[in-house]
Amino acid sequence: EDKWLQACQLPWRQNVTAVKDYYGEKIGMYFTYLGHYTTWLIYAAIGGFIGWIGVAGDNSNPSAPVIPYLCVFIAVWCTLFLEFWKRTEKTTAMKWGMVGFEEDEQDRPEFEGEVTLSPVTGRPFRYFPRKHYLFRQTISISIVLALISLVLAVIVGIFVLRVILTHSQALVVGGIALGGTIVGLINAVQIQLLNALYTTVAVKLTDYENHRTDTEYEDSLIGKTFAFTFINSFSMLFYTAFVKPYINTIDPCVNSCMSELSNSLGTIFLTRLATGSLLKVLMPQINKYMRKRNESKGFTSDNPFTEVELAFMQEEYHVTLGTFQDFADLTIQFGYATMFVAAYPLSTAVALVNNYVGMRVDAWRLCHLMRRPEPRSNEDIGTWYSILEIISTAAVITNSALVAFTATNAINQTWATRVWIFIVMGSGILLIKKFIADYVPDVPREVEIQLERQKLYVDKIMHNIPDDEDEDFKTKQGETTYPIKRTDDDPQ
Repeated sequence: EDKWLQACQLPWRQNVTAVKDYYGEKIGMYFTYLGHYTTWLIYAAIGGFIGWIGVAGDNSNPSAPVIPYLCVFIAVWCTLFLEFWKRTEKTTAMKWGMVGFEEDEQDRPEFEGEVTLSPVTGRPFRYFPRKHYLFRQTISISIVLALISLVLAVIVGIFVLRVILTHSQALVVGGIALGGTIVGLINAVQIQLLNALYTTVAVKLTDYENHRTDTEYEDSLIGKTFAFTFINSFSMLFYTAFVKPYINTIDPCVNSCMSELSNSLGTIFLTRLATGSLLKVLMPQINKYMRKRNESKGFTSDNPFTEVELAFMQEEYHVTLGTFQDFADLTIQFGYATMFVAAYPLSTAVALVNNYVGMRVDAWRLCHLMRRPEPRSNEDIGTWYSILEIISTAAVITNSALVAFTATNAINQTWATRVWIFIVMGSGILLIKKFIADYVPDVPREVEIQLERQKLYVDKIMHNIPDDEDEDFKTKQGETTYPIKRTDDDPQ
């Protein structure tokens, strides 16, 4: 706690090695990523603040000329952030001895299978028939699709409610229509509730699929959760950005669609900042209080519990779902901060504040409110990186579409010209991202050298594998003498 938990700490100054030593590599890797992400958000926040100044200097015009340049900047920032994370991730894994961990990962204790002999090694291992696995996968995917259909129905209901409340004169106060704000709050709460509900179902489905290793289990859980949460979290924003501008007679935008999109993003960010941090702190304390009250019934002493018993009453930080939920929150936030930055330039600045507060809250929660989780090893952040790349690419498409079709930057152009603006802008930014990704090495050269040295030592010392130079050092028995000196001053 003294080495890590500080009220004010720069994100790149975290003692993640102490976190790894006490909580294990899995939690240590999460805080390494959180520190890296928060550090890089400083640059994005500066660019977003400059973009916001440009909007404010243009009479608060959400379609100010600075917006296309901001979109290019954020796209480049996303690529650099992800490329340098790969370098940081590999360096961290090398320092912690985790390179190659997934290749030798042990089976999950929950994995069920028939004990049989391996056709490769001849050793006994647990085997789960592939046809049974595919059958369970089919059931799981069917349930996921049904739940996605359910969330789409809920979103359509919110669309209808938005239309009704927008046209309601009873919600016009002082010339300001409050219907859109109310629906925005409902949407923000609905996102949190459905995401929490779906996560519970997704965990049960992933348990049912019977994955062999923790890595396979988490990758499957991540894929299910992302498909649902993406639709649940971003569908309303896509509707406001790309549908409402063309159905003004049915569901008109408040002021402008860019302004309404900006207000919706602001509402979502502030709701997540308030509810996320408060729930992380309050819920463990409430649960501990309830357990303590239930366990203390019948005791007359004011302090009937030992320190060990009080620690056991604390909330459990699940070794798998704990970091999974934290990564899920950060990934969705990354989407909010980048995919619609053309409409809300301050999104990256708000994300920076959110992350800095969350980093301190997470550290305090682990040290004071949660039971110490079982340490687990980890090599990387897994499928989350692929999802971040998908969001990074989607951000180029959405922001290019905002500039070409939703904002007023090209309002006087023909539809054909707008389409060409979208194609040229999107393709150009994607080419820039591709060039940067190819130019920046995924692994630092010094890390490559160290990994090659480690492999050489392991092959020679542990596996007794000769190399090309071994022949030069072979000697016959008795040819080599090894003089022993009592002190350094003794003659040879």
